[in-house]
Amino acid sequence: MPFNSDIISIMYGLAGLYTLYSLYANRISFFDRVVTSSDINLAFMVAIFVLTPMGVLLHEAGHFFTAKAFGATQIEMHFRGYWGYVSYIKGPGFDMSKAIWVTAAGPVFSVLLACLSTAAAVTLPVRTILKRVLASFGAVSGIHILIGYPIMDLLSDLHGDFHSIYRSLPIPMAVLIGVVHALLVVLLFLSWKYPPTSDYLSSD
Repeated sequence: MPFNSDIISIMYGLAGLYTLYSLYANRISFFDRVVTSSDINLAFMVAIFVLTPMGVLLHEAGHFFTAKAFGATQIEMHFRGYWGYVSYIKGPGFDMSKAIWVTAAGPVFSVLLACLSTAAAVTLPVRTILKRVLASFGAVSGIHILIGYPIMDLLSDLHGDFHSIYRSLPIPMAVLIGVVHALLVVLLFLSWKYPPTSDYLSSD
């Protein structure tokens, strides 16, 4: 799995370098007050290929600092740009509930990032194209952490965060988490569907 993930990360990294080059080459038109279809496409590329590593880093930081707070030892963050993981040794009194909290901290941080990025797109007094970048990053982050990653994890042998959360908890607790998960999906989609957020996600 790490080998394949590293290959994918390298490919995304190359796309990120190309995006940065395009951003530099088109910097004048991109940052002016006229938003064109090319600007919108480039904003979406920036959200996916340039900002995603920051999202991954924050996700892994959630695991890292939660494990540290619960007394884990030999905590190591393995950051590969577009993916990563945290390893640690359980400390004294480190029971299953603490392990679940450490696992859940990454997705929780990612959801918060998606919400904050979306809110920043609406509230910050910046150029419209930057609002589009922030809104796109919020949408991409939210879809990935609430839909893409869970489906990939639960339907494969990845054994990631959602596999641990849903298959380690008692059924009633897993159902409760599932309900909260579904509500978050609905709330985020509603926030993206209506103005003002939808104004920064449209292709027009």
